[in-house]
Amino acid sequence: MNQSGPVTAYAKLLGNSFIYYMTEPEVTLGRTCTEDHKDERPTVGLGSQKVLSRIHARISYNSDRARFEIICSSKNGLYVDGRFLSCYYLPVPLDSGSLIQ
Repeated sequence: MNQSGPVTAYAKLLGNSFIYYMTEPEVTLGRTCTEDHKDERPTVGLGSQKVLSRIHARISYNSDRARFEIICSSKNGLYVDGRFLSCYYLPVPLDSGSLIQ
């Protein structure tokens, strides 16, 4: 995303090969989908590896707690700041600089 000035966003996601500005309070992360699955396309495509689910996780802003949270929706799980999460966990708070793997 090329910008020619300041960006108004809720948050910024940094990946190995992307920068994504959250302009909505909720985004989904997952496998980049083909045309066959365009109804299950994530907001942020993370690649085409089969270890990624189509909708692997959801990041949203919890206004009651004034923080961002992540929910894993994949059986393969994910790591947040070195802690493994499966799809059975409740929302986990994200701090500025949290590492999601």
